[in-house]
Amino acid sequence: VMGITKLTTFEMENALEET
Repeated sequence: VMGITKLTTFEMENALEET
């Protein structure tokens, strides 16, 4: 479960940086 949460956070940060 923790892995999924970490992945979500990474995707979220990546999207923020792209913006």
